[in-house]
Amino acid sequence: MAFDRDLDLVLMSDSPPVAKIMDYGKFKYEQTKKEQASRKNQKVVETKEIRLRPKTDTHDIEIKMKKIREFIEKGHKVKLTMMFRGREAMYLDKGRAQVNQLIASVADITQIETPASYLGKRLSTILAPIKK
Repeated sequence: MAFDRDLDLVLMSDSPPVAKIMDYGKFKYEQTKKEQASRKNQKVVETKEIRLRPKTDTHDIEIKMKKIREFIEKGHKVKLTMMFRGREAMYLDKGRAQVNQLIASVADITQIETPASYLGKRLSTILAPIKK
């Protein structure tokens, strides 16, 4: 029947065996169009990084806080990184306090995705926008 109509016989499922008579080229074309449309509607979430040091001044921290708010309002995630150089690594508690202060100041619009962790002279955490 498929040969008489100049169409293809396509096996849709193995168990139970289901076959369809269709134009396979047209079917593949429609499948790729559907995939492209679904990729077009996906939302890609970027991760922005804010870097600090333990010696960062309060005014500079306020500016960084405004940037964090700006990124979160646009829907991006923010990776907050406190970098320690040389002997600054001894002041881990001071760095943790600054990071916690920043997190507390933007807690109304963010949620902590990953808690602060210390790895290789860097203290980092990831903040995500609160889902509405």
